[in-house]
Amino acid sequence: MAQEKEQKKKYFREFTRPTAYNCLLEFIGEKGMTVKKFSETYGFNHFTISKWGNSHRRPRLDMAQRLEKLTGGKVKAIDWD
Repeated sequence: MAQEKEQKKKYFREFTRPTAYNCLLEFIGEKGMTVKKFSETYGFNHFTISKWGNSHRRPRLDMAQRLEKLTGGKVKAIDWD
């Protein structure tokens, strides 16, 4: 019972805090772009961006820092952890 309660808490925490990916999507939306258009414009692979969103991958440090710079700090490199 206690383990089930802890799992629910963990699930709730993960989906209530803004993630770097959600911040990136918000930034892309504010610019009136799609993920595909953003990736083409800034030289990212849109499949890779999707993998970041479904937690199959995280961006390399240099990519995370580049995203932070491109978004004016809205998507922080440290938030990808």
